[in-house]
Amino acid sequence: MIKKIADGVQLVSLNVENLLFEGMWEMPHGVTLNTYIVQGEETAIIDGFCGWDGIPETLYELLDQAGVSLESIRHLVVNHMEPDHSGWIEDFQKLHKDFEIWATKEAAAMIRSFYRFEGTIHEVKDGDTLDLGGKILRFTKAPNVHWPDTMMTLDESTGCLFCCDAFGAFGKLDQHLASEHSNESLQEIEREQLRYYAGILGTFATFVGKGIDKAQALPVRMICPGHGLIWDGEERMERIYNDYRRYVQYSSGKAKESVAIVWGTMYGNTQKMVEYAKSYLLEKGVPVTCIQVPETDLGTVLMYVLESKGLVFAAPTYEYKMFPPMAHTLDELGKKRVFHRSAVYLGSYGWSGGALKEYNEIVERNRMNYQTVGAVEFNGSPKEEDKARVREALDALVARIQEKDQ
Repeated sequence: MIKKIADGVQLVSLNVENLLFEGMWEMPHGVTLNTYIVQGEETAIIDGFCGWDGIPETLYELLDQAGVSLESIRHLVVNHMEPDHSGWIEDFQKLHKDFEIWATKEAAAMIRSFYRFEGTIHEVKDGDTLDLGGKILRFTKAPNVHWPDTMMTLDESTGCLFCCDAFGAFGKLDQHLASEHSNESLQEIEREQLRYYAGILGTFATFVGKGIDKAQALPVRMICPGHGLIWDGEERMERIYNDYRRYVQYSSGKAKESVAIVWGTMYGNTQKMVEYAKSYLLEKGVPVTCIQVPETDLGTVLMYVLESKGLVFAAPTYEYKMFPPMAHTLDELGKKRVFHRSAVYLGSYGWSGGALKEYNEIVERNRMNYQTVGAVEFNGSPKEEDKARVREALDALVARIQEKDQ
């Protein structure tokens, strides 16, 4: 898809599906790969994409449709070196030699290493500019949004901010401007934003917050990410800023007064208690989401857990340890820095317990700062006295998440 989005600025976008992002994240609704062409007297291409469709020439065909020849491209702006934005450089330099790259110092070393690039790389700093003749591109470093090399590029004449992974989202698009969508449609897209943030940017929440501050300090009139919607108009830009600030707060534990029950079962005994716990919480008027592992992909687990203040981990003991899919999930929550939550553990055991011990070990090892207000291990099928203990634990959990200072 090719679309003029501002004077001298074109979007070239490709919808991609049926693959794992970064080799591991499921994308139920696909993703867009956004490239931007900025034309003054000279032409720059910003955040080109590799041929995830298996045909690297796809980009070149799209450029031709946009009326841009390879030879006219004098500048490549690499906001972020991750290969979904830079992988095409290796093939591009085989076809066209007369261009220079603009990137941070951190990106420059990786560009040479990944793609054996021997041409000119301008190592930019905050405030550096590129004059295209009639257009000035201004660079702002945004480290760790998402890699240490990341920067954002502002077209001063149009106010287009090319922000790469910042303010991005999963999901394929037929209409690429936020102004083309209804409020209902934007609400649906917001779920794919949260999925994207949780899996791709959540680890770097502190840096994402700093990146938002830097973006809002610039004279931006259009937010142009590497994946997802282009946010045009002051009200809509404020919406995406607020969405992303909320996600950053989620990472620090300031989430919704809801409970996510992450559960796994072998023979159904833990599942019986999960069903009881869900029913009990709903009776108390608490929003609940149940996510089964390993049946549910990790990105979806992260999405629901991240937005919930209260967590219930329900898993049986397996050979003196926690049910392995749950242990893996909990460890990944630690790596993604889903910290500062109130939690309950519950699960069945047969001839020996042990899951609770591993639960505590994982939480402590990852320094997750969970306030585990209750833990219930029960033998075999849950009995009335086991349910009473679970009710007590859930009452404590609800009280915690409803405290106003949490």
